[in-house]
Amino acid sequence: MRAGHLLTLMVLSVSAVGCSPERASGVRVQAGAPVLQAVGVRAAVAGVGTLRATRSASGTVVAGRDVQVAAETSGRVVTVSRLAGETVKAGEVVVRLDDAAARDALRDAELAVQSARITLQSSRRAAPGTLVGAGARMAAADTTLANAERSLAANSELYAAGGLSRVDLEASRAAVSSARAERQATLRELQTAERAPSEGIALQEVGLAQAENRVSQLRRDLARTAVRAPFAGRLAEVGARVGAYLNAGSPAFRLLDSASVRVDFQVSPADAARLASGTALSVVVGGQSFAGRVSRNAAATGQSRLVELSARFVGAATVPVGAAAVVRYQTTLARGTLVPSGAVQTEGGENFVYVLSAGRAVRTAVTVLGESGGQVAARGVASGARVITPVPAGLQPGAAVRLVGGGS
Repeated sequence: MRAGHLLTLMVLSVSAVGCSPERASGVRVQAGAPVLQAVGVRAAVAGVGTLRATRSASGTVVAGRDVQVAAETSGRVVTVSRLAGETVKAGEVVVRLDDAAARDALRDAELAVQSARITLQSSRRAAPGTLVGAGARMAAADTTLANAERSLAANSELYAAGGLSRVDLEASRAAVSSARAERQATLRELQTAERAPSEGIALQEVGLAQAENRVSQLRRDLARTAVRAPFAGRLAEVGARVGAYLNAGSPAFRLLDSASVRVDFQVSPADAARLASGTALSVVVGGQSFAGRVSRNAAATGQSRLVELSARFVGAATVPVGAAAVVRYQTTLARGTLVPSGAVQTEGGENFVYVLSAGRAVRTAVTVLGESGGQVAARGVASGARVITPVPAGLQPGAAVRLVGGGS
């Protein structure tokens, strides 16, 4: 029996040596403690970094200036110099209407102006001569009246002395009356000559001004036969057709301001706070990707609804206005220690990870700062720590663990 007891002790001793936990895990285990088999795990090395996410938002291509340019006068279309999709300069003629009638009317009005100028110049030159002639006639009438009055005075003395007959005296009196009447008529003529030039010239000046205004109006009418681009841009539509009649007010073409074409889209307030003006992004329209930058951000403090943003294209981008677009942008979520999402566990409202340390799974509380693309930015775990991921089911804090598959 003693020999059997010794044999049993030897077997137990050998068994204990063969299953030593020190040899299995490299961790010293207190003598007499139960032997636990290490759990095979994989681990990732945590590192400090910035967590970014690529987001997408639906948008619509719009233009800041999108106008229908209409004809200002009616007429038959004779030329269309540009097609839809082409670019034009400010003031460039896109559609021209038949201007033959407008040119004829303008030519007649210009001739009327020339005639009015000639008449006015002639009146201004003739006015001094007319006045001189009337003045000379007035002087002659004064002389005739003075002579008749002197003759009447002399004849009256002769008649009183009996040296002149009454018939001759009456003849002298009649000559004075005639001379006075002639002088009065000449005076009226002189007064008319003095007024007539100024009044006539004034009327002629008014006629010339009216003729010049008519020319200006007809020149504007002629200019309206050319339908021009009000600003530089791209032709979205050209409705005018050569040979067709275009009424005043009818649209000739639709013009977009290429420099103001943009994409309007909406994002969450959190993303809007990170998308400052000038932030680079990409815009996909019709399967084609274009570079863009944020040009407007309508975010307001405390806003809880989606925020309106606009993005302009970088460089030339020929895209249809009104088309649907997809805006892709990167946003910075957080900066912290980056660990795989599968490493973060939650229990009782607490987030934690298991850090592999000295062959044991050490539960470590963390604060999640952000998550995207299978990664979590956290605070509470040191950079360089080996974080167990994925976490085996039923893993307990302090459990013996061993790396399998080399870890990461």
